[in-house]
Amino acid sequence: GTTHRCAQNLAFPNGICLSADGRRLFVAETHLHRIHEYALNANGLCAAGRIHTELPHEGEGPDGMALDIEGNLYVAAYGMGKILIVDRWGHITDEIELPGKTPTNVAFGGRGRKKLFITETETNSVYVVKIGIAGLPLYGEL
Repeated sequence: GTTHRCAQNLAFPNGICLSADGRRLFVAETHLHRIHEYALNANGLCAAGRIHTELPHEGEGPDGMALDIEGNLYVAAYGMGKILIVDRWGHITDEIELPGKTPTNVAFGGRGRKKLFITETETNSVYVVKIGIAGLPLYGEL
């Protein structure tokens, strides 16, 4: 295939995920503590982009992310010891506190994809939290 640049000059682009309809791409810009949202055209290439969320300037910044079926982002906030929950409009609506300060990634799984699995490097652990809403699958159809 052919490689196409979607964005450039980002300060440590990191976590990445796609919306359920495949029309929006979310990218964590770790060093500037924000999440970008890019519209994807019919060919799957980036079109317009905008800043979706400005996160608190604590810790290192956002790392891995996952989406639930309602469009909420679950963002591993590296250095904050939290998973931040961001609604579809870019507002932080809740957070999940962790025993360690350095979560790196999140993924939905379990029955109905209602468990959030979290990797964390300070405690060298994987945590699981029951969530009241299903997450998007990592691949395949819903």
